Amino acid sequence: MEFTATEHWRLRGGYSYGHNPVPSSTLTPLTAAIMEHTIATGAGWENKHLSVDFSYQWSIPNRESANRSALRSGEYSNSRVEAGAHWFGLIAGVRF
Repeated sequence: MEFTATEHWRLRGGYSYGHNPVPSSTLTPLTAAIMEHTIATGAGWENKHLSVDFSYQWSIPNRESANRSALRSGEYSNSRVEAGAHWFGLIAGVRF
């Protein structure tokens, strides 16, 4: 969502849910794209010719377990993986 705070400032916030796409049978620390819940916020400033946007996103840590690994060697059987992330963004623009 976006809220226009003033003529030049915009405030943004959001939430995203994505189901964990990695089956527990093939879970490894190298393919731990298991985050499901994400919260984001940001602010933007603009005038006639310039704009600046800043954003922050937090992928809330998620923990998954692999009881029996389907990978050939089975080395990840009875293992756990936890992953989360913090993201920052900064964009500047000039209009001609």
